[in-house]
Amino acid sequence: MKKWLFLTIIFLSFIFQSFADETDNFTYSKIELKDSSQIINEKFNYYLQKGIDDANLLNKGNDKKVLYKSLKKYITDKTSDESIITDLYKDKNLDIISIKKSESIYKNWTLREGLSLGKKNTFIGSVVNFNGVQIGVDKLEHMFRTGRILFGALDRGWEFDNVLTLSYFMERWLLGGNRIGASIISYGDLSANFNGIRLWNDLLGNYPDPLGREISPYIVFEENLWYLQNEVDLKNYIDESFDERINSSTFSHKSSTEKFAENVEEAKEEGLVENVGYSENKEVTDNLILKYGEYSENVINKN
Repeated sequence: MKKWLFLTIIFLSFIFQSFADETDNFTYSKIELKDSSQIINEKFNYYLQKGIDDANLLNKGNDKKVLYKSLKKYITDKTSDESIITDLYKDKNLDIISIKKSESIYKNWTLREGLSLGKKNTFIGSVVNFNGVQIGVDKLEHMFRTGRILFGALDRGWEFDNVLTLSYFMERWLLGGNRIGASIISYGDLSANFNGIRLWNDLLGNYPDPLGREISPYIVFEENLWYLQNEVDLKNYIDESFDERINSSTFSHKSSTEKFAENVEEAKEEGLVENVGYSENKEVTDNLILKYGEYSENVINKN
C-alpha cells in the first residue's frame, strides 16, 4: 500500500464523505420519472472538457498527473460550485424523487442504527431515472469520487482484487456501513465504485477493462494538447446494479436488518413497492451476474 496507507485511505475518504447520504429506492419507486440520462451525460462531458482545458493551460505536456488533478476539480469536488456533483444536486431540471426521512424506508432508524441516518431530520438522497434505471444521485457521486480514489490505487500498481477489497473496506468501515453513518453496506455503492474505476480507467485507456470491453481512450494527447476525442456515454457504466431495490444492501447490525425487513414488508402491503431483492428480480440479477462474471461477488448481493 505504501505512501502511508495510501494517504490514510485518502484521509478517511474525505472524513467519511461528510457522512455519506443514503438513498431510498423503495418508497415511491412506482413513480415514473423522466429519463435524465441525456442531461447527466451532457453535464459530465461539459465538466470533462473544462478539466482538459485547464490542464492544457498549464502547458505541462502529456503529464497525466496534471490532467487528473485538473479533472478532479470538476468531477470529484463536492465543495466547488463548478463541479458536476454540486451541479447535479442543484439542477432544477432533473426529474427527481426527494423524500423526507419520516416518509422513507429508514423512518424509524435511530442513533443506535447509525449516528448520521439516525438523526431526526437527516437528508435522504434524491432518486433520478438514468436510462430506465432509478438510481440515487449519491451513486453518481460514488462513481465519480470514490471511483477516482480506487482508480488511483490501481494506477499506483495495486492488484485489481486488492482495489476491490479496498472498495469494500471503505463502504463497510468509512462510509455507510459503520455506526457513524447508517450501518448499511450498499452493494449499489460497491457497483458504482467498480464502474467508477472502469470509467476513470477508460479516460486514457491505461489498463484492460475488467469486463473485457474494448474501447478507444476518451482523451488523447496530440500536438502537445489533450483532446476529448470521444464523448463519454455513462450508459456504458450505469445499470440495474445501482438500484438498491434490485441489488439489495446488507446491514452491519441486527437491529438494522430487522427494521429494514419490517419496513420493506410494510411498504409492499401499502402497494408502494414490489419486486425487491434477488429472488423477486431473478432474471435481471442473473443477467448482472453474467455481465460481471468473476467480479459479481464484489458488486451483486445474491441473497
